[in-house]
Amino acid sequence: MKTRLLPVILLLNVIFNVTLSLGFAEPPPPEYIQFSPSPTEGALYYPDRVLFPSPHVTFIFIHRKANYLSHPGAVELPKRGFVIGYSIADGAGVCL
Repeated sequence: MKTRLLPVILLLNVIFNVTLSLGFAEPPPPEYIQFSPSPTEGALYYPDRVLFPSPHVTFIFIHRKANYLSHPGAVELPKRGFVIGYSIADGAGVCL
């Protein structure tokens, strides 16, 4: 009886570990964008294409004078399947 259950338990353990590791996968690196002709910069953070092949919701973070590229949402929201857009203000505080 124990010898029959061992392969089943090992298979379930492997499936559980693979599923768990995919759930905590890091999103791909951001895609940096230089808007022209202004000196405004931005970034797009995409979720993992394997887990979320076609994301439908995008959040855009813009602040007039602050750099929002280090906002916690840049890491956490793409892990949950959202596309994130950020914009950095230029020296005069003007955003695109």
